[in-house]
Amino acid sequence: MIARLNSRFPKLVRIAKFGLVGVTATFVHGFILWLLVEFAAVPASVATVIGFLIAFFVSYFGHYYITFGSKQPHKKSLPAYFATAAIGAGVNFLTFFIMTGLFDLNYWIAFAVVLVTVPPITFTLSRVFAFKPADLEGQSSTHG
Repeated sequence: MIARLNSRFPKLVRIAKFGLVGVTATFVHGFILWLLVEFAAVPASVATVIGFLIAFFVSYFGHYYITFGSKQPHKKSLPAYFATAAIGAGVNFLTFFIMTGLFDLNYWIAFAVVLVTVPPITFTLSRVFAFKPADLEGQSSTHG
């Protein structure tokens, strides 16, 4: 059934895989944060960085193998995905800074905006930049 869906709606299946990997990485981040704060007395600011780093690798390998089925060497795709993740984190930070800091809006409104804007940005950057499929590689080398 999944093979049939993938053949009929490949973009939709890829977006669903992207979402599944993203949700998994988010859960891992939150779980590590919770474990470290509650059971190891690690300060939350440190625990979230550790959780983010672990979740980053869950996200990277999930997108590499599951979402995009990449054939790129890791030495090329890992730094590119790190840049993609950094851009997503930057958009996240700026959205929160502007909406909660400058406009004094509730952080849940900022969170909703982030949920709508950041995933499409990171999906597009991941597909085109970090896990570029072979069909796009030929195009980019002929166009510049």
